[in-house]
Amino acid sequence: MRHREITNEQVLTAFMNVYAEERDYMRKEFQQWEQQLESTLQAQLDELQIVYEDKVRTLVAENGRLQQENNELRAECAELHEARGLLDYIKTQCDPDRPPQ
Repeated sequence: MRHREITNEQVLTAFMNVYAEERDYMRKEFQQWEQQLESTLQAQLDELQIVYEDKVRTLVAENGRLQQENNELRAECAELHEARGLLDYIKTQCDPDRPPQ
């Protein structure tokens, strides 16, 4: 059997081939990890958007209800103010020397 010597160039070529294979493997692993992370983040963002939109709808509905209640209270205040004006008028008619309150 003949003794064959391995050259530095052959060692370097083998090393570069192993390195290229490992680099390709790591690139593929990274792409899979990146896709999984992106998918997970997108799902979480979609969930947050749904929660946010639900809260906005709730706040809009609550705001509408509060505006309606505010309008009703303003109407009641206007009626009370008018009634107070009438009461002051009646009091001044009954006792002209007494100032309105």
